[in-house]
Amino acid sequence: MFGKVKVEKVRSLGEKDMKKLMEYAKNQDPQVKIAVAQVLGRINNEDSYNTLIGLLADDNVDVKSAAVQSLVFVTWEPSLNDVRYEMSKATDPAFIEVCKEAINKMMKVHR
Repeated sequence: MFGKVKVEKVRSLGEKDMKKLMEYAKNQDPQVKIAVAQVLGRINNEDSYNTLIGLLADDNVDVKSAAVQSLVFVTWEPSLNDVRYEMSKATDPAFIEVCKEAINKMMKVHR
């Protein structure tokens, strides 16, 4: 129950709450980190990009996947190379597929 409340709180945050989002990105609960990644995908600034890159280093593949999916919408040019790099290190087939899909979307969006 407590985790679900925190996830809902994270989803209600926006760009004005960047500091809180960056703190929640360090939470132990993967569901909270996934919610953070989803919110950050709606915020197109350097802090959201940097926080998403930090989430790519998470041990949980679902957190990493959420970060990759959100990077599609953050138009910081290095994000494409960051996703390619993460995919090159990956061993999880589902995560590799998420990366491929994100790269394809980024190629269309960032042209």
